[in-house]
Amino acid sequence: MVSTTDMGEGTPYRSSSPVVPSIGRNTYADALSAVAGVKTFINLANNREYAETYEGFAESYYAAQDVVYLDVQPAFANSPFKEGLVKGFRFMVEHEGPYLVHCTYGMDRTGYTIAVLEALMGATAEELKADYVKTHQNFFSVNQVALTPKQVELIQAIIVRLMRNAYKVEGVDISDFENVDLAAATEKYLLALGMEKSEIDALKERLR
Repeated sequence: MVSTTDMGEGTPYRSSSPVVPSIGRNTYADALSAVAGVKTFINLANNREYAETYEGFAESYYAAQDVVYLDVQPAFANSPFKEGLVKGFRFMVEHEGPYLVHCTYGMDRTGYTIAVLEALMGATAEELKADYVKTHQNFFSVNQVALTPKQVELIQAIIVRLMRNAYKVEGVDISDFENVDLAAATEKYLLALGMEKSEIDALKERLR
C-alpha cells in the first residue's frame, strides 16, 4: 500500500506482476490484490495479447478486473513512456479504485510511476526517496538480502536523477529537488505531457 502524504488509505497499491509466472510470486500478488479489493490495474510491462498467454491468467482474479496494458520500457524521458503514463492516469480517472500499479518486478517502472503520483499528491522529497527505497527493499527481501546504508543512499539518488531528467519539460525545473514544490512541478509536468487540468484534479480526487 502506498501511504505517503494525502494518499487515501488503501487506495493505491504497487507490486510485482500478478500474472507473470516466471518470477515465482504472481499468485501471491494476485491473491493479495483480491484481499485488498483492487478493482483497477495499471500494467506497465505487457500488452493484453501477451499477458493473456501466461499460464494461469484466465483463472486469476486479475483477469476479471479492469486493466490497462501499457507495454512501456523504463525510458522515462522518452515519448512512449510519457504517452503510456498519461494513458494509465486517464484510465485511473475513468475507473474506480483501489488501484494497483505494477510492471514485472515492481521496481523501476512501478517505482517511477508511483513517485509521480506521490509527488502530485504532495509527498515531500524525503517521502519520495524513502518510498522508492522501500520498493527495492521489498524486492531484495524476497531473497533475504538487506540493503546497506550506502545502497540505500545510492537508490535514493536514482529516483532523484530519474525525475530530474524526465521532468525536463517547458516551465518545469526540479533541479533543487529537496526544496522545490514537487506537487506544483508535477502538475506542470503532466500538463506538458498532454493531460488537462480537469483530468489532473480528477486523478487527485481518485487517490484521496
